[in-house]
Amino acid sequence: MKKIYGVSNDGVRDGVLCAQAEGTSRKSRIHDRENKKSNHNSMKSIYSFILVLLLSVVLFAGKAEAQNINVTASGGTASGTYATLKAVFDAINAGTHTGVIGVSIVNNTTETATCVLNASGTGSASYTAITISPSGGSFTISGAITAGSPLIDLSGADYVTIDGLNSGGNALTISNTTASATSGTSTIRFIGGATYNTITRCTVLGSFSA
Repeated sequence: MKKIYGVSNDGVRDGVLCAQAEGTSRKSRIHDRENKKSNHNSMKSIYSFILVLLLSVVLFAGKAEAQNINVTASGGTASGTYATLKAVFDAINAGTHTGVIGVSIVNNTTETATCVLNASGTGSASYTAITISPSGGSFTISGAITAGSPLIDLSGADYVTIDGLNSGGNALTISNTTASATSGTSTIRFIGGATYNTITRCTVLGSFSA
């Protein structure tokens, strides 16, 4: 039998077949790796999409909460958005917004502590007039405030107008939901010489427990 490179013709054919089989196996392993890589990339894309979706929901929720109240001012920071009336008053007390200030209620707010507005000239507070009114609907400022405390406290604050408007679909309700016979429990309190303030066209609600 004729030899080729030290192997029989049958061996050559076997060698060719083995090489073909080995080549097929190698291609199969490469294909498997490519499939695994493709699946891995697909899972990464899915995880990335889910992460982006969750972040979008969180950011939207945060944004929605922060836009309950819009503020404009002639001095200091010209505009801002806040979740609660207390946050607005805190910013005014800190001198963030100054001069003539407009406070637009554009969504319901839930207050967890008394909204205290200090007199202009107290600390960093500096304003000449503040107007609070609803814009774009009927809204409520409410909170279950600690017994013995008001929901809104105008502490020496002057020239504050809270106007519920009651026109064009706009209305404003202010409600302290705490039911208590404790002295000082109230919805709006004027203290410290607060003067020249107006509450008009609003629904003001309070609770009392004998």
